[in-house]
Amino acid sequence: MIIEPFLDRNIIIDKSVNICFEINKPKFEKKVLNLDREYEKTSGYFTMLYVNNEYKLYYKSCPYPYYKDKPNKIHYSTDELAEHEYTCLATSNDGLNFEKKNYNVINFNNSTDNNILRHDYYSHNFYPFYDKKNNKYLAIAGTSFFGDFLHLFESFDGISWIHIKKILDENYLVEGWLHSNHFDSHNCIVYNEKEDNYYLYLRHNKVNRFVQYTKTNDFNNFIQCKEINILDNNDMILYTPGIFEYENTEYYLSIPTVNGTDYDSKTNSTLMVSNDGINYNILTKELFNENNEIKMNINSIVSSPDNKKIYIYSHCNLTEDNYVSCHSFEKNRIQKITSNSDGFIKTQLIKLSNKLIVNYDTFEEGYLSIDIINKDNEVVLESTNMHENHLHYEVIWKDNKILEPDEYYIKFNMYNCNLYSISYDY
Repeated sequence: MIIEPFLDRNIIIDKSVNICFEINKPKFEKKVLNLDREYEKTSGYFTMLYVNNEYKLYYKSCPYPYYKDKPNKIHYSTDELAEHEYTCLATSNDGLNFEKKNYNVINFNNSTDNNILRHDYYSHNFYPFYDKKNNKYLAIAGTSFFGDFLHLFESFDGISWIHIKKILDENYLVEGWLHSNHFDSHNCIVYNEKEDNYYLYLRHNKVNRFVQYTKTNDFNNFIQCKEINILDNNDMILYTPGIFEYENTEYYLSIPTVNGTDYDSKTNSTLMVSNDGINYNILTKELFNENNEIKMNINSIVSSPDNKKIYIYSHCNLTEDNYVSCHSFEKNRIQKITSNSDGFIKTQLIKLSNKLIVNYDTFEEGYLSIDIINKDNEVVLESTNMHENHLHYEVIWKDNKILEPDEYYIKFNMYNCNLYSISYDY
C-alpha cells in the first residue's frame, strides 16, 4: 500500500479556514549506543539499515581525538586522521539496544575481538546501502584527497565487503568547485523506484558546500552531476545532505547537518521533504529541541519492531563522551492536520480502489468521515463516522458498492479531529 502523510501541501486543493497544520516533534527514547572504546575517540558518519529484522548501525571511528588542542580549537586535518580510521558495525534486534559484536576481521592493539569491519582510506566516508532490488548491500566511499575519487563496494552479508571499481571522478562534477577534495562528505544513495534509478548525493565544493547529484540504473553509466540546494540560507554551510527514502511513501526526507566548519557548531534540527529527490521544502527547523547538544544526522529512519513507531537517530557530542540517541514518531505521524470544530480538506485526484486505511485520532466527542468523489464532483462513496485513536483503521463504507479503480477526490470531514496519513491501493 502507498502511504500519503500529506507532507506536500499541494496535494490538498481545498480546505476549510479552521484547518491547522503542525509538524510533530519526535519523542526522545533513549541513548542506544555509547562510543567508548579505544578506537572510538572520534566517531562519525553513521548510517542505519534495517535488513532481515536486524538494525545495522555503520560508522567510522578513530583512536585519535578530533582536536590537537581543544581549548584553541586546533584540529587534526583529514589526511592526518584518515589513515587511522575504521569502519565499524553495531547491531540490534529492537532498535534501542545495540551491541558491538566481535567480527574477528581487523586487528586493533593486537586483538581482533572488536566490531571493526574495515581499515583503509575508504573508511573515511564509507556509506553502506541495502539494495532491495538486487538483494545485496552496496557502498560508496572515497575522496580526491587521496587520489581515488568515488568507488563502489558490494557485500552479500553486510560484513565482508568487496571493492568493485571506481565509478566517479572530477569529469562528472558540476563546474565551479573551489576545493579539490571532492566527495569528502557522507555522500549517500537513494533508490527511486518510479524511475528505476539510483540517485547519488555528493558534496559540491562551492563556498557553502551545496549538493550535487547524479543518477544511474546500473552503476556503470551516470549522468553528468547537477546541483541542488537544500538550504534556504546562503550563509549557512552544509556538511552532510542526510537524504533518505521515506519508506512506502512517494517522499524523500533530508536532515542536513549545517552551520559552521568545526564540529562544535554542527546542528541537524531542520527536516526537509521532497517528492522527486531534487526539490526540497522545509518542514521544520526545530526537529530536536530537548537540549543544546551538538548533533549530526544518522542517515535513514526505520520502523520499530511492533510497527507502531518510526525511529530516527542522531549522533550526539561527536568527539567527547559521544553517543547515539534514538527519537520516535508514532507511526507515520510526522505531520498533524487538525480541525478544532467542523472542518474539511479535499485532496487532488488520487488513483484508488476500495480499500482505504486512515491514521487519525479524535477528541471531545469528535469524529472523522470520508467522501469519495468522482471526476464529475459526484459523491460515489461515504464512510461511517470514525472515532477514537487509530494508527491503522480500515474505512467502513455505508454502501457495499465496489469502487472501480480510477482517480478520485478524497474529502475528509473533520470535527475535533487530527488526521495524520492515509494508506491506499490502486
